[in-house]
Amino acid sequence: MPFCVETSVEVNNGLLSGWQIERVRKESEECERLLKERLQRADAQRLELEDELSRCKINIASERLVTDEQLSAATQRIRTEEVSLLQYLYCVAVGMLLKKISF
Repeated sequence: MPFCVETSVEVNNGLLSGWQIERVRKESEECERLLKERLQRADAQRLELEDELSRCKINIASERLVTDEQLSAATQRIRTEEVSLLQYLYCVAVGMLLKKISF
């Protein structure tokens, strides 16, 4: 398989022979074909990577949503516990005051 490199061609009195021109043309066409194939493979790989990136972004957004919901639920539980604790402490304080007043 030829590589796409500059081809040196023998020159006969400043003119290229027909077979030399044909050889250069064929090598040029082969080089162009190979470059197009490489470009197609690169484009296909780019599309695959873009798809993978999109899937990763969706997964991250989904995980963040779940995490945010868990954080919100935990925050709400803590607030509920704080209210319950404050109510309990209030009742204890009131009970202590009533005991002092009754004595």
